[in-house]
Amino acid sequence: MGMAAVSFEMGSGASRTDWDATSLELLATTLERWQLTPGQTLTGGVSALVLEVTQANGSPAVLKLGFPHVEAIGEALGLEAFGPELAPRVLRQDAWTWALLLESVMPGTSLLDPELAMDDALAAAAALHTRLTARRAPGGIPTLASAMSHYSRGAVSRLPAQLPALESLGVAELVRAGIAQLGSLAADDVPPVLLHGDFNPNNVLRSGDGWRVIDPKPLVGDPAYDLWPLVAQLPGETLRYRVGRMAELTGLSAERIVAWGLVRTALDVSWALEDGLDAEAQAASLREWSALTQS
Repeated sequence: MGMAAVSFEMGSGASRTDWDATSLELLATTLERWQLTPGQTLTGGVSALVLEVTQANGSPAVLKLGFPHVEAIGEALGLEAFGPELAPRVLRQDAWTWALLLESVMPGTSLLDPELAMDDALAAAAALHTRLTARRAPGGIPTLASAMSHYSRGAVSRLPAQLPALESLGVAELVRAGIAQLGSLAADDVPPVLLHGDFNPNNVLRSGDGWRVIDPKPLVGDPAYDLWPLVAQLPGETLRYRVGRMAELTGLSAERIVAWGLVRTALDVSWALEDGLDAEAQAASLREWSALTQS
């Protein structure tokens, strides 16, 4: 598929404190430079400023100013690789300021739309995932194995300090085992494909009569990796049902979906503790994923 092995060990070296201090100035400069009129601010998570804008020709667009971090390095590459049928067009970009001007996706409701039945959301996501992973991966996209190695080293280094909290939550062994499996699971002999990298329900938006993805953190690797946030975050039915249904719809192994769900939730517990959260919800989710491996 023309995939070059690219390391995940790349970063901007930017300080989050410095970026927070200068982001509004950067926004004003970008709006002026690209002749954009600002509109409503959109939810961009903790790693970006995102807002609706109007271009000089009167057409709508979305401006995204990202905090320089390793996961976002390939965002524009990913969007362009997925193509305009599956993702918004990149209208302009500035690699130096991590600015992207993107096509608006309308109406832009996500898979968490309360009017969308859970089974319909699963079917839409599965069909989209199949089309995304069929796209040719461009050069410059990090490998899943490289990303998991990076995450694993960080999680292992945090374990000693987090052990008392993990024992209190009752998931110390599950987290330890999950982190230990990150690298080996990514190294399994599975045909590599282009991954979205953050295929959660809020990143799948209705576009006309179809669906498109936003905010990719692209990787190249096992297609089952992508499905954890989707089946974990969609409401309704049981986790076992959602995993089984997604396996049927995508043709992927339910066992691999569960394996990735387990190790990624273990990593999620570690990250939650690092961020100063109590991690109760993440620990409960980890026990739920672990239960799927027991039968």
